Amino acid sequence: MKGGNINLSQWREISEQINNLVELPIEIPSLSNAGWHEPFVVTNGRIDDAVLDYINTANVGWSKRSFPNPLRTIEKSALVRQFTELHGAFLPKETRDFQALLSLILRDGQAPLNKPAFADFLEQTLRLGEDLTKRDTSRAFASCLLLTSYALGSSVTAGNFWAQFEAWTMVCSYILCVTTRDSLEENYWRPSYDLALRSARRSLEDLVRECETRCEYVEGHPLADGYFYGARQTILTGLVAAWGLNQRRSGNPSDFGAAFFRMSIRKSFFWGESSVPYLALASLELENRCQSIEAEGLMLQMLDIVGIANQRGNRGIPDIFVSIEDALVFQHRLKGYEEGLSYAGFTYIAEPVVEYLARRWRRQGLARRWRGLTRISLMSSIPDHSWEWFRWRAENASLASRFYPEPQSWQELREGAEARDIDAIPNLLRDEPEFLSYFVLVFPHRWNVYTMRALEVAFAEQSPYCQTRKRVSKRLLP
Repeated sequence: MKGGNINLSQWREISEQINNLVELPIEIPSLSNAGWHEPFVVTNGRIDDAVLDYINTANVGWSKRSFPNPLRTIEKSALVRQFTELHGAFLPKETRDFQALLSLILRDGQAPLNKPAFADFLEQTLRLGEDLTKRDTSRAFASCLLLTSYALGSSVTAGNFWAQFEAWTMVCSYILCVTTRDSLEENYWRPSYDLALRSARRSLEDLVRECETRCEYVEGHPLADGYFYGARQTILTGLVAAWGLNQRRSGNPSDFGAAFFRMSIRKSFFWGESSVPYLALASLELENRCQSIEAEGLMLQMLDIVGIANQRGNRGIPDIFVSIEDALVFQHRLKGYEEGLSYAGFTYIAEPVVEYLARRWRRQGLARRWRGLTRISLMSSIPDHSWEWFRWRAENASLASRFYPEPQSWQELREGAEARDIDAIPNLLRDEPEFLSYFVLVFPHRWNVYTMRALEVAFAEQSPYCQTRKRVSKRLLP
């Protein structure tokens, strides 16, 4: 493989390489019986006619010397034609589409992923609003993988594993979005999905390895990083927890995480409701490490924060739809903060947390906080169509609001939590536990009573500790 045009003088410079390419066998242990190979010279430029004549003459000589396969050439024009045949129909065509791709390619590699912009790019690439054939949809998935790898070039160069993880998780989500909407057979979507999921897993593994080798997690100037350090610790806590849960589920548990969690949870910052999925996964990971007191205490602290933030005169906490960046601006009153902005009086995260604790028979802990919870409106937003669960913005969703009663029957609360039906979420989300653990981190606004219960079914309830805890709880707390 060469770059640029190749004239006769350049060809003479590489002639020894070409002779070796044609005449020497491939010597790889796994290919010991490979036999003859087929040689190619590939360039993204043009090969001069004089060089092509030389190659034709050389092929005649090689044939007489019993080398069966001639040297073949692939130039820029052939590369463009092949690329167009495979992906041309799904490349951005309009100026706006090209600008979206270029803005992703030229973005600061150290910056967080702009998820709304990336979601728009994926919807344009996959032609979400068009009616495609199954074959064209499969080709669109392949093109989406290719263009995403281009768009993440700056993040790869900068070693920004978090942005890579979020981008590949979003690609997985949109593949499942189209698959669910169009009821595609597995052979049309599974190969592309598996590649994207493997890329997300690899990015997460790279991030965990970085955490193992670092002794501090400050980025940029230490004085300015104080506003963001705690949020970064929260993010890392959730990401390491997702990695640990999936390692254990695959039968490869790791010792890394115990010391890290003791440090990271202590330094974590609750920036808003979109931080709860990270902490919820940390709770599940702590449970699997037989640290139930710490796990349930972490969830009780979230209820404490919600209760205090919603007391009379306080501003509340940014809801689950508010991005990390906007939530930090609100919490620290940074540049861009709007005076008078309030999130008081409602919450999206209290009900899933209460059900988590009710399933663990934490009656007294909930009772002490119940009066404050009954003063807060319990909000939920559920997409109307199963395929829209996988979109960043669902065009059709049911918004509901209710209050907890006072008093509340403990038996009704516990039985309702234990009977929570996860069939309300899409099949592909329920049947892909690894992706689900990534999904709730990247799409925090899809974390609710159903996805929390599905995570417990996939991870927490497989722990021998959880089964023992259930038996003991039923014996001690009738």
